[in-house]
Amino acid sequence: MLADHEKSEIKNSNALSSIENRKTYELHFDEVTDGKIRVFCEVFDLELNNFIVNTVKDDLYVIGANIHQNDYDTIGKYYDVSKLVGVQPRSVPHKEPEKNVIVEAEFPLLISGAIECLCDKIPLTAEEYIVDLVNEEICILIDNIKDRCYDFLGKYKDFSKIEKTINRFYEEDPL
Repeated sequence: MLADHEKSEIKNSNALSSIENRKTYELHFDEVTDGKIRVFCEVFDLELNNFIVNTVKDDLYVIGANIHQNDYDTIGKYYDVSKLVGVQPRSVPHKEPEKNVIVEAEFPLLISGAIECLCDKIPLTAEEYIVDLVNEEICILIDNIKDRCYDFLGKYKDFSKIEKTINRFYEEDPL
């Protein structure tokens, strides 16, 4: 039987190993986007890091599936093709808000490896890709909420226990 201090050493070793198997990215968001993300996480009781990691992981799955089907639209959007397009937009150039809020996000090495591979092929750094994706996703999520569509929740929360409990209820007490 292990002594308490040995259990503590093993637990600390596992925690250290878990940290060593992660890569941290320093992400720069503007204050408005950061506020939206934080309120979203608060409302749905999500940890900020998990929100960012799950958003990126889901996008990487989509990119992988698209590449498998020879569909490169999800990657093509990261290239600046404005030089190739005949008609340039006539709108007033808009100034990007300052990205002065720094968020550190830790990714498992497998996900960060996929991010790095992707960013070798697109003209963005890993941090730029993650920030761009999260900025886009939070706008989409807020629009979905306005439309009372919450299908996205399964990406961020685990409802399997609820589902199993309800299924067990129906099995034991059918209507």
